Amino acid sequence: LSWIPALRCGRNSPPSGVSPPTLLGSFSMMTHIAAPSARARTLVFKAIDTETDQPVVSLDAKTEEQVSKLRQKGHSDQLQCQTCKEKVRLRAGERRRPHFAHKTLANCPTKNESAEMLEARAVLYDLLKTKFSDAVTIEKRLDGSTLPRPIDCWIEHQELKVAYWLIEGRLSEEDQLTISSTVAKLHASLVWVFLSTVIKRAESDEKSLKLSTTERSVMATSELNLIHGTTQYGTLHYLDSHSKTITTFRALSCVHRPQIYNGKEICSPLTAINIRRSTGEFIHPGEWEAFVKVEAEIRRVKEQEHLREEERKSLQVPPSSIPPTPAYNFPPPNITSPFSSSLSGSRVGQCESCGEFTSDWWFYDGKTGKCGCRKCQKTEREKGSSAA
Repeated sequence: LSWIPALRCGRNSPPSGVSPPTLLGSFSMMTHIAAPSARARTLVFKAIDTETDQPVVSLDAKTEEQVSKLRQKGHSDQLQCQTCKEKVRLRAGERRRPHFAHKTLANCPTKNESAEMLEARAVLYDLLKTKFSDAVTIEKRLDGSTLPRPIDCWIEHQELKVAYWLIEGRLSEEDQLTISSTVAKLHASLVWVFLSTVIKRAESDEKSLKLSTTERSVMATSELNLIHGTTQYGTLHYLDSHSKTITTFRALSCVHRPQIYNGKEICSPLTAINIRRSTGEFIHPGEWEAFVKVEAEIRRVKEQEHLREEERKSLQVPPSSIPPTPAYNFPPPNITSPFSSSLSGSRVGQCESCGEFTSDWWFYDGKTGKCGCRKCQKTEREKGSSAA
């Protein structure tokens, strides 16, 4: 059987015009993976050492001695795939990213993974290792679970547990439910990460996104959306393993149902990305500072409101006689990414169901000004649950 050098490594410079920040230290840049041929063997980054019954990760083999040791174990048939239990061998070289290849074309669930998916997993692992070191696991397999594949990357650090799941295209509702429920049982956070090739711009407006059913389904809420004036809208993350960047769309809201969404787009090199210690979410330069500032202002407004209420009670003055505290006007956050761009903000529409004018909607028709408010959506869901 022929074998191709599917995984390659080297060094890339950051995107044009971007100077890598020093706050995160060094980060190893890897190049893309060549597409495997039809006869290419199944590739993985983790194997089981049958001599010690312990997992070994090919990407952690940094020295010639470590690589030589894994080669020897492979030739002695002491390494096996954690999923299908087939024997594997280490493949590595000056231009190859270290990985394990099955000795035969096994019936392994990982055999259908693309080169882009493999490279994205390796790049994500490298990024997380710079933050959490040995607390990061790649291709984490859960015995007894019905997951479609091992968890791409897993962090278990003190009280923090995070599962990162890469998505290359469509992910069935059944798989989404299986993944989310399995992670929830582990009392862990789940971060969905799309490959950047999934991003699709609206034909009528390049600043708008045309989201797939999968993207709309796994869209997450985030407290960091507060810096854009709301926490009710969605957030999506995309990893580009070639340019070594992460693009995040925040405060995403539907402007033309069911697929067209607007929000705030932020793109940063991996060297500038931070990880939120409570949820594992990606944080871009300037986001956390803006979030802290907005939170502090909201607390100040609430404290003023509380003091006014206490004053009213002590004086037994009717609430209408005390002027209300002015609502906080959210300033545009200072997001220092060279790739940042603002998309259209939320608009006020008239709900098709209740007729109320509101900006708290789940879809908006830009041509007619009609929308569907979240209040009616919630009511419909409750009716559906009662009927069921």
